[in-house]
Amino acid sequence: METSKNNHVLIMFLMFFILLSLALGGYIFYDKFVPKENAKPNEEQPIEELKEELVNKINNSKYWIYDADYEKDVLADFYIINEPIYAEDIKVPFINIDSNYASLANQEIKKVFDIVIDAYNEGVQNELTHVDIDYQKYIDNDMVSTALWYSIKETAVVNPNYYTYNVDLKTGKEMSFEEVYQKCGFTKDNIDDKVKENITSMMKDRLKNFIDEYYPQGTNFDTYNNESIENYLTSIKNNTLQYFIDENGILSIIVRLSIPVEMGYFDTVIKLDKNL
Repeated sequence: METSKNNHVLIMFLMFFILLSLALGGYIFYDKFVPKENAKPNEEQPIEELKEELVNKINNSKYWIYDADYEKDVLADFYIINEPIYAEDIKVPFINIDSNYASLANQEIKKVFDIVIDAYNEGVQNELTHVDIDYQKYIDNDMVSTALWYSIKETAVVNPNYYTYNVDLKTGKEMSFEEVYQKCGFTKDNIDDKVKENITSMMKDRLKNFIDEYYPQGTNFDTYNNESIENYLTSIKNNTLQYFIDENGILSIIVRLSIPVEMGYFDTVIKLDKNL
C-alpha cells in the first residue's frame, strides 16, 4: 500500500516537471523565433534591439530629437496681439546626433531660434510683430526627420520659412530625396507624377473661387499651375528641394506655388501619401 502511494506521488511529480518543461520551452521559442511588432514611428527604441550599430548621441540620456534647451532672453513672458503670444511656445528641435551634418543643422536651427526671439521682443515693445514657430519630427530605426517653420508678420500676408533635416542613423549623414521617397514607398518612375498630381490638386483648391476674369491678361489657371510644377522640377535640378517625413510617416515636400495675387508665390507643404 505504501509502495502504491509512493508511486502515485512520483508520477504526479514527473507530470508536473514535464508540464513545467513544456511551458518553459514554449516561452523560449516564442521569445526567440516569433517576430515582435515593428517599432512605431517617433518612439525611441532600445539600442540592443536594433540590428545595426547606430551613430553616437551627443547626450545618451535624451531622445534623438528633443526640444532644444536654449536660454530665452525675452522682455516678457507673453504679449497680446488679438490673442496672447507666449515665450514658452518658442521651441526648436535639437538633433541629438554626433555628426558633422547634424552639427551644421543644429547651428542653423539656433540661428532661427535667435531670429524668432529677437522678433518676439520687438512684438513685446511695438505690439505689432506677430511670431509663430513650430516643428515636428519622425523617428524610426533607420533615420530621423524633422521640419521647422516660422513666420514673422505685421500684416495679414506672410510667407512661412521652412527648414528640413533628414539624418541617416547609421552614418549621421543627410539622406537624399531619393533615399527618403524610396523609404516611403515611391520609385523614380512615379514620384514626379505623384508630386504633379498633388500640386494640381492644391492649386485647384486655392484658386477655386478665382474666376477667369481675375487672372492677368494672357494667363489662366494652367499658367500658374505649370509654373508651380516647374518650381518643383527646378528645385530637383538645382538640389534645393526641402523634404521630410511627417509625424504620421507621410512623405512631405516644400513647394513654391505661383499665384496671381499678393506676392505672386506661396511656399507650402505638399503631402505625398502613396495610399491616396
